[in-house]
Amino acid sequence: FLNASLIHLLSTGETPWLIQNRPGFGKLIWPLVPLNFRVYGSSTDLYDHFGYVINGKERRYEVDEIIFIKFFDPTDELRGLSPIEAARSDIELDVSVVTTSQNIFEKGAIPSGLMSTDKTYGEVAFERFTEKVTEQHIGLNNAGKLMYLDGGWKFTPFSLPLKDLESIGQRKITLEHVATAFN
Repeated sequence: FLNASLIHLLSTGETPWLIQNRPGFGKLIWPLVPLNFRVYGSSTDLYDHFGYVINGKERRYEVDEIIFIKFFDPTDELRGLSPIEAARSDIELDVSVVTTSQNIFEKGAIPSGLMSTDKTYGEVAFERFTEKVTEQHIGLNNAGKLMYLDGGWKFTPFSLPLKDLESIGQRKITLEHVATAFN
């Protein structure tokens, strides 16, 4: 009961409990799955009634039959907002930073410099040169390898913009924001 309630609260921002009076047992409390739970407001009261969907059919419950615990949601006074949803934009940003970093290291997605020559090469020779450079100098396992150039080729290195170096700091900030969302 407590595990289900805590998991529901942390993952969806709300945990509804059904209160039932059973003769011989007293009051029973059942945790309900929030994804199947419906909230209905009214013009006079915050909550008019609740609904719970079982096997495609919605059953109505009155306000005194439900205990509805929820986290605050600044955009919806009737429903709750989970810590994960509150931190969603930070989590998505972190996924983007990680994906970009992986592409830089694994695929050489950001060129480290410009290859140039004053000579004119045919398409076949250029393709052969490109394949050799790609095979020997792009990717995580080839990072830092020495490149020997002949035939008039020159390598002009690019410097990495400071904004790209900030990704490490951004990941730390994201971690702090997500941890704060869970208190």
